Amino acid sequence: MFTENLIKKRIIITGANGMLGQRVVHYLSRSKNCEVLGISIEDTPVFGNVEYKKVDLTNREEIKRAVYNFYPDFIINTAAFTNVDLSETEREAAWKVNVKGVEYIAEASRAIDTHIIHISTDYVFDGKRGPYSEKSRTNPVGYYGRTKLASENVLKTGGVFYTIIRTNVLYGIADSRPDFVRWVITSLRAGNEIRIVTDQIN
Repeated sequence: MFTENLIKKRIIITGANGMLGQRVVHYLSRSKNCEVLGISIEDTPVFGNVEYKKVDLTNREEIKRAVYNFYPDFIINTAAFTNVDLSETEREAAWKVNVKGVEYIAEASRAIDTHIIHISTDYVFDGKRGPYSEKSRTNPVGYYGRTKLASENVLKTGGVFYTIIRTNVLYGIADSRPDFVRWVITSLRAGNEIRIVTDQIN
Protein backbone atom coordinates (compact mmCIF):
# COMPACT_ATOMS: atom_id res chain seq x y z
CA MET A 1 0.00 0.00 0.00
CA PHE A 2 1.32 3.43 -0.95
CA THR A 3 1.03 6.18 1.62
CA GLU A 4 -0.20 8.73 -0.93
CA ASN A 5 -3.41 6.73 -1.25
CA LEU A 6 -4.09 7.37 2.45
CA ILE A 7 -4.07 11.15 2.08
CA LYS A 8 -7.06 12.54 0.23
CA LYS A 9 -6.88 15.90 -1.51
CA ARG A 10 -9.47 18.32 -0.18
CA ILE A 11 -11.09 20.37 -2.93
CA ILE A 12 -13.63 23.19 -2.88
CA ILE A 13 -15.59 23.80 -6.07
CA THR A 14 -17.17 27.24 -6.27
CA GLY A 15 -20.19 27.72 -8.49
CA ALA A 16 -20.91 24.04 -7.96
CA ASN A 17 -24.50 24.37 -9.18
CA GLY A 18 -23.45 25.88 -12.50
CA MET A 19 -22.95 23.95 -15.71
CA LEU A 20 -19.17 23.57 -15.40
CA GLY A 21 -19.30 23.23 -11.62
CA GLN A 22 -21.72 20.32 -11.86
CA ARG A 23 -19.44 18.44 -14.24
CA VAL A 24 -16.40 19.03 -12.04
CA VAL A 25 -18.35 17.80 -9.00
CA HIS A 26 -19.49 14.73 -10.92
CA TYR A 27 -15.96 13.93 -12.07
CA LEU A 28 -14.22 14.44 -8.74
CA SER A 29 -16.92 12.70 -6.72
CA ARG A 30 -15.92 9.43 -8.39
CA SER A 31 -12.34 9.72 -7.16
CA LYS A 32 -11.35 7.84 -4.03
CA ASN A 33 -8.50 10.30 -3.47
CA CYS A 34 -10.61 13.45 -3.08
CA GLU A 35 -12.84 15.00 -0.48
CA VAL A 36 -15.05 17.55 -2.20
CA LEU A 37 -17.08 20.49 -0.94
CA GLY A 38 -19.36 22.20 -3.42
CA ILE A 39 -20.36 25.79 -2.69
CA SER A 40 -22.78 28.04 -4.54
CA ILE A 41 -25.24 30.88 -3.94
CA GLU A 42 -28.35 28.67 -4.08
CA ASP A 43 -30.00 27.23 -0.96
CA THR A 44 -29.73 23.63 -2.15
CA PRO A 45 -27.46 21.72 -4.53
CA VAL A 46 -28.53 20.16 -7.82
CA PHE A 47 -26.38 17.15 -6.92
CA GLY A 48 -26.36 14.88 -3.91
CA ASN A 49 -23.09 13.02 -4.02
CA VAL A 50 -20.78 15.48 -2.20
CA GLU A 51 -20.99 17.89 0.73
CA TYR A 52 -22.59 21.24 -0.09
CA LYS A 53 -22.74 24.66 1.55
CA LYS A 54 -24.57 27.79 0.50
CA VAL A 55 -21.93 30.51 0.21
CA ASP A 56 -22.16 33.99 -1.29
CA LEU A 57 -18.96 34.59 -3.22
CA THR A 58 -19.32 38.34 -2.70
CA ASN A 59 -19.35 37.97 1.09
CA ARG A 60 -15.80 38.00 2.46
CA GLU A 61 -16.72 36.43 5.80
CA GLU A 62 -18.71 33.60 4.24
CA ILE A 63 -15.78 32.77 1.97
CA LYS A 64 -13.33 32.82 4.86
CA ARG A 65 -15.49 30.52 6.97
CA ALA A 66 -16.00 28.04 4.14
CA VAL A 67 -12.30 27.93 3.28
CA TYR A 68 -10.93 27.82 6.82
CA ASN A 69 -13.45 25.22 8.00
CA PHE A 70 -12.77 22.87 5.08
CA TYR A 71 -9.05 23.72 4.74
CA PRO A 72 -8.74 22.71 1.06
CA ASP A 73 -5.64 21.82 -0.89
CA PHE A 74 -7.29 23.24 -4.01
CA ILE A 75 -10.12 25.60 -4.86
CA ILE A 76 -11.56 25.23 -8.36
CA ASN A 77 -13.29 28.52 -9.07
CA THR A 78 -16.01 27.90 -11.64
CA ALA A 79 -18.27 30.64 -10.24
CA ALA A 80 -18.72 33.75 -12.35
CA PHE A 81 -21.11 36.36 -13.64
CA THR A 82 -21.07 34.93 -17.16
CA ASN A 83 -23.83 36.82 -18.97
CA VAL A 84 -21.75 38.90 -21.36
CA ASP A 85 -24.54 41.27 -22.41
CA LEU A 86 -25.89 41.74 -18.90
CA SER A 87 -22.38 42.57 -17.69
CA GLU A 88 -22.59 45.79 -19.68
CA THR A 89 -25.68 47.02 -17.83
CA GLU A 90 -25.12 45.41 -14.42
CA ARG A 91 -21.47 46.27 -14.03
CA GLU A 92 -21.42 46.45 -10.26
CA ALA A 93 -22.88 42.96 -9.92
CA ALA A 94 -20.45 41.56 -12.49
CA TRP A 95 -17.47 43.18 -10.73
CA LYS A 96 -18.54 41.91 -7.31
CA VAL A 97 -18.69 38.30 -8.46
CA ASN A 98 -15.88 38.18 -10.99
CA VAL A 99 -13.32 40.36 -9.22
CA LYS A 100 -14.18 40.93 -5.56
CA GLY A 101 -15.17 37.28 -5.18
CA VAL A 102 -11.78 36.21 -6.48
CA GLU A 103 -10.09 38.68 -4.12
CA TYR A 104 -11.86 37.07 -1.17
CA ILE A 105 -10.95 33.57 -2.34
CA ALA A 106 -7.32 34.67 -2.74
CA GLU A 107 -7.22 36.25 0.73
CA ALA A 108 -8.45 33.09 2.40
CA SER A 109 -6.29 30.82 0.25
CA ARG A 110 -3.10 32.77 0.88
CA ALA A 111 -3.34 32.15 4.62
CA ILE A 112 -3.36 28.36 4.21
CA ASP A 113 -1.38 27.89 0.96
CA THR A 114 -4.36 26.67 -1.03
CA HIS A 115 -3.84 26.38 -4.79
CA ILE A 116 -6.53 28.19 -6.80
CA ILE A 117 -7.58 26.84 -10.20
CA HIS A 118 -9.38 29.77 -11.78
CA ILE A 119 -11.64 29.51 -14.81
CA SER A 120 -11.24 32.54 -17.05
CA THR A 121 -12.22 33.26 -20.64
CA ASP A 122 -11.03 34.08 -24.14
CA TYR A 123 -12.92 37.36 -23.77
CA VAL A 124 -9.69 38.78 -22.32
CA PHE A 125 -8.63 39.07 -25.99
CA ASP A 126 -10.13 41.32 -28.66
CA GLY A 127 -10.42 38.54 -31.25
CA LYS A 128 -8.42 40.33 -33.94
CA ARG A 129 -5.19 38.33 -34.01
CA GLY A 130 -5.93 34.75 -32.99
CA PRO A 131 -5.16 32.00 -32.36
CA TYR A 132 -3.87 33.05 -28.96
CA SER A 133 -1.33 31.63 -26.55
CA GLU A 134 -0.70 32.28 -22.87
CA LYS A 135 1.81 34.94 -23.88
CA SER A 136 -0.52 36.84 -26.23
CA ARG A 137 -1.35 40.42 -25.36
CA THR A 138 -4.71 40.80 -23.65
CA ASN A 139 -7.15 43.46 -24.82
CA PRO A 140 -10.73 42.88 -23.68
CA VAL A 141 -13.31 44.90 -25.60
CA GLY A 142 -16.30 44.38 -23.28
CA TYR A 143 -16.91 44.75 -19.58
CA TYR A 144 -17.20 41.01 -18.98
CA GLY A 145 -13.74 40.47 -20.44
CA ARG A 146 -12.36 43.32 -18.35
CA THR A 147 -13.70 41.78 -15.15
CA LYS A 148 -12.18 38.42 -15.99
CA LEU A 149 -8.81 39.99 -16.82
CA ALA A 150 -8.97 41.87 -13.53
CA SER A 151 -9.64 38.58 -11.74
CA GLU A 152 -6.56 37.06 -13.36
CA ASN A 153 -4.48 40.02 -12.19
CA VAL A 154 -5.81 39.57 -8.65
CA LEU A 155 -4.26 36.11 -8.61
CA LYS A 156 -1.04 37.12 -10.34
CA THR A 157 -0.37 39.85 -7.79
CA GLY A 158 -1.99 38.21 -4.78
CA GLY A 159 0.82 36.02 -3.50
CA VAL A 160 -1.13 32.80 -4.00
CA PHE A 161 -0.57 29.53 -5.81
CA TYR A 162 -2.74 29.63 -8.92
CA THR A 163 -3.52 28.14 -12.31
CA ILE A 164 -5.59 30.10 -14.84
CA ILE A 165 -7.60 28.27 -17.50
CA ARG A 166 -9.03 30.41 -20.29
CA THR A 167 -12.04 28.67 -21.79
CA ASN A 168 -14.06 29.31 -24.92
CA VAL A 169 -17.77 28.51 -25.32
CA LEU A 170 -18.74 25.82 -22.82
CA TYR A 171 -21.55 23.41 -23.55
CA GLY A 172 -22.90 20.23 -22.02
CA ILE A 173 -25.70 18.79 -19.97
CA ALA A 174 -26.51 20.56 -16.71
CA ASP A 175 -29.53 20.63 -14.44
CA SER A 176 -29.53 24.34 -13.66
CA ARG A 177 -29.81 26.02 -17.05
CA PRO A 178 -29.68 25.30 -20.80
CA ASP A 179 -26.28 25.37 -22.47
CA PHE A 180 -25.49 27.10 -25.76
CA VAL A 181 -26.30 24.13 -28.00
CA ARG A 182 -29.64 23.41 -26.34
CA TRP A 183 -30.47 27.13 -26.42
CA VAL A 184 -29.97 27.16 -30.20
CA ILE A 185 -32.08 24.03 -30.68
CA THR A 186 -34.89 25.24 -28.42
CA SER A 187 -34.95 28.68 -30.05
CA LEU A 188 -35.07 27.30 -33.58
CA ARG A 189 -37.79 24.80 -32.70
CA ALA A 190 -39.84 27.67 -31.30
CA GLY A 191 -39.35 29.63 -34.51
CA ASN A 192 -37.36 32.36 -32.78
CA GLU A 193 -34.78 34.43 -34.62
CA ILE A 194 -31.33 34.12 -33.07
CA ARG A 195 -28.17 36.13 -33.62
CA ILE A 196 -24.82 34.40 -33.28
CA VAL A 197 -21.31 34.97 -34.58
CA THR A 198 -20.19 33.28 -37.79
CA ASP A 199 -16.44 33.70 -37.45
CA GLN A 200 -15.75 31.81 -34.22
CA ILE A 201 -14.22 28.33 -34.35
CA ASN A 202 -14.45 25.99 -31.35
